[in-house]
Parts: sequence; C-alpha cells; structure tokens
Amino acid sequence: MKINSIFFSLFFISLNGWAAQCDGAPGAYRTNLDSSPGAFVASTAFVASQVYTDPTVEVCGNAIITGDAGLLGNAIVRGNANISSDLAPNGIIVANSLIEGNARISGSVNISKGAIIRGAAILRNNVHVEGFSNTLGTGPIIEDEAELYNNVNILGNAKV
Repeated sequence: MKINSIFFSLFFISLNGWAAQCDGAPGAYRTNLDSSPGAFVASTAFVASQVYTDPTVEVCGNAIITGDAGLLGNAIVRGNANISSDLAPNGIIVANSLIEGNARISGSVNISKGAIIRGAAILRNNVHVEGFSNTLGTGPIIEDEAELYNNVNILGNAKV
C-alpha cells in the first residue's frame, strides 16, 4: 500500500510539472539560428528565424515576432500581439513577462521582471518596463490603449 501511494504521488507531481504549452494548442518547439533549443510556437503564431527564444518561452494564438528580438525566461506572447524591431543590436528584449491582446511593440524596448503588456497598448522607441521580481504579474501593467513612446521608463508595480 505504501509503495502504491509513493508511486501515485510521484506520478501526480510529474504530470503537474509538465503543463501543456499554449493551453494545449498544436505547435512545435523551434530551433534558434545558433542551433540552441527555442520556444514553443503554436501553429497559428509566427516567429521569424532571426528571433532568439529560450526553450521556456511560449508564443501562442496569432502572435507575430519579427526582427531583432529576444524572448527570454518564462516570457509568454499570445493573442494578436505583434513584436517587431529592425534596430540590431538594440532591439526588443522580453524576459519573464506577458505580452497579449493586440499589444504592439517596436523599436528598442526592454520588458522584464513580471511585467504585463495587454489590450491595445503600444510601446515604441526606447521604452523600458521592469518590475522587481520574475514572477508574472508582480511588475508593471501596461494595458488598454496606453501608448508609450521615446525614452520612457516604467518601473516597480506601476499601472498605466
């Protein structure tokens, strides 16, 4: 009896640790240009070949990521979000954050440490959004029709 309960506990823990990517949507893991393993990309989403992604990243829905961008840590991009930059080497970095809805991000933008960008928010040209921890939802929230342009810093747990 004790062996069965140990087996069941281990089996249950291992299933919980292996959650479905993009809420179970069909897709595949990509390989980065440097041959390192990359993000899970839903079959309805698009990630350009030059975009660097960590294997813990999810790109879901109809999201489009192009240009000089890096998606790192536990970043999630979903919905109709669009990330695009042609500003190598100072493009877009998204780390441990959520980008969703119809958000549009372009130019030189750094989003990290638990930030959430959603709705129809627009971030463009030298925008820095950073929270205090890598836990999603603990950082700044930029939402609805917020527009951030040219040399903007949003830090901590601000809401815009």
